[in-house]
Amino acid sequence: MAFNEKVLARAKEREIKEGISYPLVSGKLYKTFKWIYLLAVIFNSVVTSFYVAGFILLYAEGILGNVSKTKNYGISFALMILLMIAMLILSKFNTKPIIAAIFGSVNLFSSVFLIITFSNYYHEWLVTLNSKFYLLHLLPNVIIAICSLVMTYIAISSYFKMRKSYNRVLEIIFTEYNKVPFESTPDWDRFVENFKF
Repeated sequence: MAFNEKVLARAKEREIKEGISYPLVSGKLYKTFKWIYLLAVIFNSVVTSFYVAGFILLYAEGILGNVSKTKNYGISFALMILLMIAMLILSKFNTKPIIAAIFGSVNLFSSVFLIITFSNYYHEWLVTLNSKFYLLHLLPNVIIAICSLVMTYIAISSYFKMRKSYNRVLEIIFTEYNKVPFESTPDWDRFVENFKF
Protein backbone atom coordinates (compact mmCIF):
# COMPACT_ATOMS: atom_id res chain seq x y z
CA MET A 1 0.00 0.00 0.00
CA ALA A 2 1.44 3.36 -1.06
CA PHE A 3 1.12 6.08 1.55
CA ASN A 4 0.16 9.66 0.74
CA GLU A 5 2.96 11.73 2.28
CA LYS A 6 0.65 14.44 3.64
CA VAL A 7 -1.65 11.91 5.33
CA LEU A 8 1.36 9.94 6.60
CA ALA A 9 2.88 13.08 8.15
CA ARG A 10 -0.45 13.81 9.86
CA ALA A 11 -0.67 10.22 11.13
CA LYS A 12 2.80 10.57 12.66
CA GLU A 13 1.80 13.87 14.29
CA ARG A 14 -1.27 12.23 15.84
CA GLU A 15 0.84 9.36 17.19
CA ILE A 16 3.20 11.85 18.87
CA LYS A 17 0.26 13.81 20.36
CA GLU A 18 -1.40 10.61 21.63
CA GLY A 19 1.89 9.29 23.06
CA ILE A 20 1.93 6.24 20.79
CA SER A 21 5.45 4.95 20.33
CA TYR A 22 6.92 1.74 18.98
CA PRO A 23 10.25 0.64 17.50
CA LEU A 24 10.74 1.83 13.91
CA VAL A 25 13.03 0.68 11.10
CA SER A 26 14.61 4.13 11.35
CA GLY A 27 15.01 3.83 15.14
CA LYS A 28 18.01 3.05 17.34
CA LEU A 29 16.93 -0.47 18.35
CA TYR A 30 16.56 -1.61 14.73
CA LYS A 31 19.86 0.03 13.72
CA THR A 32 21.69 -1.60 16.65
CA PHE A 33 20.46 -5.05 15.65
CA LYS A 34 21.27 -4.31 12.01
CA TRP A 35 24.91 -3.46 12.87
CA ILE A 36 25.26 -6.63 14.96
CA TYR A 37 23.67 -8.59 12.10
CA LEU A 38 26.02 -6.98 9.57
CA LEU A 39 29.12 -7.86 11.61
CA ALA A 40 27.93 -11.44 12.15
CA VAL A 41 27.22 -11.92 8.42
CA ILE A 42 30.64 -10.54 7.48
CA PHE A 43 32.38 -12.76 10.04
CA ASN A 44 30.33 -15.80 8.98
CA SER A 45 31.00 -15.13 5.28
CA VAL A 46 34.75 -14.79 5.76
CA VAL A 47 35.08 -17.93 7.92
CA THR A 48 32.87 -20.03 5.64
CA SER A 49 34.69 -18.72 2.55
CA PHE A 50 37.93 -20.14 3.97
CA TYR A 51 36.26 -23.56 4.21
CA VAL A 52 34.97 -23.28 0.64
CA ALA A 53 38.43 -22.18 -0.60
CA GLY A 54 39.97 -25.12 1.28
CA PHE A 55 37.56 -27.55 -0.35
CA ILE A 56 38.37 -26.11 -3.78
CA LEU A 57 42.13 -26.46 -3.17
CA LEU A 58 41.83 -30.02 -1.86
CA TYR A 59 39.52 -30.95 -4.73
CA ALA A 60 41.94 -29.42 -7.28
CA GLU A 61 44.86 -31.35 -5.77
CA GLY A 62 42.87 -34.59 -5.72
CA ILE A 63 43.59 -35.04 -1.99
CA LEU A 64 40.00 -35.63 -0.91
CA GLY A 65 38.93 -39.23 -0.41
CA ASN A 66 35.14 -38.99 -0.63
CA VAL A 67 35.06 -36.24 -3.25
CA SER A 68 31.32 -36.09 -3.91
CA LYS A 69 30.39 -35.73 -0.23
CA THR A 70 33.03 -33.08 0.41
CA LYS A 71 32.01 -31.26 -2.76
CA ASN A 72 28.43 -31.20 -1.46
CA TYR A 73 29.61 -29.58 1.78
CA GLY A 74 31.50 -26.93 -0.18
CA ILE A 75 28.54 -26.20 -2.45
CA SER A 76 26.14 -26.05 0.54
CA PHE A 77 28.40 -23.62 2.42
CA ALA A 78 28.86 -21.42 -0.66
CA LEU A 79 25.11 -21.31 -1.43
CA MET A 80 24.15 -20.40 2.14
CA ILE A 81 26.71 -17.59 2.24
CA LEU A 82 25.43 -16.26 -1.10
CA LEU A 83 21.88 -16.37 0.32
CA MET A 84 22.97 -14.46 3.43
CA ILE A 85 24.74 -11.82 1.33
CA ALA A 86 21.59 -11.49 -0.81
CA MET A 87 19.54 -11.03 2.38
CA LEU A 88 22.03 -8.41 3.59
CA ILE A 89 21.35 -6.47 0.38
CA LEU A 90 17.60 -7.05 0.76
CA SER A 91 17.70 -5.63 4.31
CA LYS A 92 18.11 -2.20 2.69
CA PHE A 93 14.46 -2.49 1.56
CA ASN A 94 13.17 -3.96 4.82
CA THR A 95 10.30 -1.48 5.24
CA LYS A 96 7.67 -3.56 3.47
CA PRO A 97 6.19 -6.53 5.38
CA ILE A 98 6.60 -9.07 2.56
CA ILE A 99 10.28 -8.20 2.08
CA ALA A 100 10.83 -8.25 5.85
CA ALA A 101 9.18 -11.69 6.08
CA ILE A 102 11.36 -13.04 3.25
CA PHE A 103 14.45 -11.51 4.88
CA GLY A 104 13.71 -13.06 8.28
CA SER A 105 12.67 -16.52 7.08
CA VAL A 106 15.57 -16.94 4.61
CA ASN A 107 18.12 -15.82 7.22
CA LEU A 108 16.63 -18.17 9.79
CA PHE A 109 16.70 -21.06 7.31
CA SER A 110 20.30 -20.27 6.23
CA SER A 111 21.52 -20.02 9.82
CA VAL A 112 19.90 -23.27 10.93
CA PHE A 113 21.06 -25.03 7.76
CA LEU A 114 24.67 -23.87 8.29
CA ILE A 115 24.64 -24.94 11.95
CA ILE A 116 23.37 -28.43 11.04
CA THR A 117 25.70 -28.79 8.05
CA PHE A 118 28.79 -27.65 9.95
CA SER A 119 27.79 -29.95 12.84
CA ASN A 120 27.58 -32.90 10.44
CA TYR A 121 30.87 -31.90 8.83
CA TYR A 122 32.65 -31.72 12.21
CA HIS A 123 31.16 -35.06 13.30
CA GLU A 124 32.33 -36.65 10.08
CA TRP A 125 35.90 -35.33 10.18
CA LEU A 126 36.63 -34.53 13.83
CA VAL A 127 34.30 -37.00 15.60
CA THR A 128 33.31 -34.42 18.30
CA LEU A 129 32.15 -30.82 18.30
CA ASN A 130 34.91 -28.70 19.76
CA SER A 131 35.10 -25.03 20.79
CA LYS A 132 36.06 -24.09 17.22
CA PHE A 133 32.58 -25.15 16.04
CA TYR A 134 30.84 -23.12 18.75
CA LEU A 135 32.89 -19.95 18.22
CA LEU A 136 33.19 -19.98 14.43
CA HIS A 137 29.83 -21.40 13.37
CA LEU A 138 27.21 -21.82 16.08
CA LEU A 139 27.56 -18.40 17.75
CA PRO A 140 27.60 -16.24 14.57
CA ASN A 141 24.68 -18.15 13.05
CA VAL A 142 22.61 -17.87 16.24
CA ILE A 143 23.37 -14.12 16.31
CA ILE A 144 22.30 -13.81 12.65
CA ALA A 145 19.07 -15.71 13.34
CA ILE A 146 18.18 -13.64 16.44
CA CYS A 147 19.02 -10.29 14.80
CA SER A 148 17.05 -11.24 11.66
CA LEU A 149 13.99 -12.17 13.69
CA VAL A 150 14.11 -8.96 15.76
CA MET A 151 14.62 -6.81 12.64
CA THR A 152 11.77 -8.62 10.87
CA TYR A 153 9.46 -8.17 13.86
CA ILE A 154 10.24 -4.42 14.08
CA ALA A 155 9.75 -3.91 10.32
CA ILE A 156 6.43 -5.78 10.16
CA SER A 157 4.91 -4.48 13.40
CA SER A 158 5.87 -0.85 12.73
CA TYR A 159 4.37 -1.06 9.23
CA PHE A 160 1.02 -2.34 10.52
CA LYS A 161 0.91 0.11 13.44
CA MET A 162 1.66 3.02 11.09
CA ARG A 163 -0.95 1.77 8.64
CA LYS A 164 -3.52 1.70 11.46
CA SER A 165 -2.75 5.35 12.33
CA TYR A 166 -2.77 6.24 8.64
CA ASN A 167 -6.20 4.63 8.17
CA ARG A 168 -7.61 6.56 11.14
CA VAL A 169 -6.54 9.84 9.52
CA LEU A 170 -8.03 8.69 6.19
CA GLU A 171 -11.33 7.97 7.96
CA ILE A 172 -11.40 11.56 9.26
CA ILE A 173 -10.74 12.88 5.75
CA PHE A 174 -13.36 10.54 4.28
CA THR A 175 -15.96 11.74 6.81
CA GLU A 176 -15.28 15.35 5.75
CA TYR A 177 -15.35 14.31 2.08
CA ASN A 178 -18.84 12.82 2.54
CA LYS A 179 -20.09 16.14 4.03
CA VAL A 180 -19.40 17.93 0.74
CA PRO A 181 -22.60 18.30 -1.34
CA PHE A 182 -22.83 15.64 -4.05
CA GLU A 183 -23.03 18.09 -6.96
CA SER A 184 -19.77 19.81 -5.94
CA THR A 185 -17.83 16.71 -4.82
CA PRO A 186 -14.17 17.13 -5.85
CA ASP A 187 -11.82 14.40 -7.00
CA TRP A 188 -10.75 12.26 -3.98
CA ASP A 189 -7.00 12.60 -4.60
CA ARG A 190 -7.25 16.37 -4.99
CA PHE A 191 -9.42 16.57 -1.87
CA VAL A 192 -6.85 14.64 0.16
CA GLU A 193 -4.00 16.82 -1.13
CA ASN A 194 -5.83 20.07 -0.33
CA PHE A 195 -7.33 18.93 2.99
CA LYS A 196 -6.52 21.27 5.87
CA PHE A 197 -5.91 19.50 9.17
